[in-house]
Amino acid sequence: MSDLETIRAMWEEQSHAPFPPGSSGEVLQGINLIKLDAETAGCVSIFLRQQGKLTAERRKLLQECQNRLERVLPDLSGASREYFERLWRLSCLVQRYGLPKKGG
Repeated sequence: MSDLETIRAMWEEQSHAPFPPGSSGEVLQGINLIKLDAETAGCVSIFLRQQGKLTAERRKLLQECQNRLERVLPDLSGASREYFERLWRLSCLVQRYGLPKKGG
């Protein structure tokens, strides 16, 4: 499976997963989880619609989302942790897409 196919499959799973009820309206470390979800999902969705391309502005926003996800993940558990961890993995894969592989 190509990297893009992997991202598509993960996105399909993420987009069908219900938003964790315990995270609705939740703000952790000053980060609104609904907004974080929407911004990250928007970047991933655009990336896929544009066949693996993001503008520099979107890539920067996705990096900011990834950083915020890393900050809140330790405070989450259960379904919320699973949901946002998958979103974080997706953001990492999108950020690395198209970069040269290490080790040749």
